[in-house]
Amino acid sequence: KVKMQTKKAPQPQRKRYALHQKVSFLRAYEKNGIGKAKFLESLQPTQISRGTFQGWIREKEKLFAAYEKVEQTYGNAKKKSVYKDNYWRVKVGVVAFYKANQQRKRIDRIRITGAVISATAVVLRDEILEKHEKGKICLPDEELEALKIFQ
Repeated sequence: KVKMQTKKAPQPQRKRYALHQKVSFLRAYEKNGIGKAKFLESLQPTQISRGTFQGWIREKEKLFAAYEKVEQTYGNAKKKSVYKDNYWRVKVGVVAFYKANQQRKRIDRIRITGAVISATAVVLRDEILEKHEKGKICLPDEELEALKIFQ
């Protein structure tokens, strides 16, 4: 028997919505007090599917709770700041390493694994602590202690 191979049609790229966008749509829905169908019609330009929005409605309490938690932690849920973290300098360095690696020719790229990320983070931590010791940067005490125990 000969099997025929058929190609699947390419799936459209799924749009992902940030937490603050979901909460914004849900608040608008609650504020307007109109039915789901009518509200979904008003969302047509945003291309939010009926199923997606209904899922948000089902998870409304969880979404609102998560939004409130982010607001309390970072002050602004729209933009979660990386600079509120004691390891932000390491994180920024790891991201820069990743982006630089992506700019290399495909054959020259380093295969990114957990071990590579971990090793890069440790090297960056050591560089940051060395700069602090030489007086090139001044780390807050809390950040300095966190970096010393970082592994």
